[in-house]
Amino acid sequence: MPLPTVPASADRATGCGLAHLDLVLRPGPRGAPALLHASGELEAATADLLLGVVDSALQQGCIELEVDLADVTFCDVRGIDAVLTARAHLRAAGGELHLQQVQPFLRHVFRLLRLGEAVEG
Repeated sequence: MPLPTVPASADRATGCGLAHLDLVLRPGPRGAPALLHASGELEAATADLLLGVVDSALQQGCIELEVDLADVTFCDVRGIDAVLTARAHLRAAGGELHLQQVQPFLRHVFRLLRLGEAVEG
């Protein structure tokens, strides 16, 4: 059964206001990774949404995933942890997570944390 296009969205209250994250998971062409486009704030209030979408994709047999972060405007340590946890889940299933279009601020954070390999690819 092919992976369907799955939109997911979250608006969550934080101590500083409202955090918003949109995720759209699209199947790739036959044999290619699926594409997950993220838009908004990947942070403590929205990180579980990312993990839920990735886990749902895994349950449907998708183990190769490209995550487009071009439209992510903010990411905190919980968001980074969610990305690394998602990668670990995919790797445990024999797959991989590839980050695409990583914003310069986030690329810099990953490199400072010596996690540059997570953003290459």
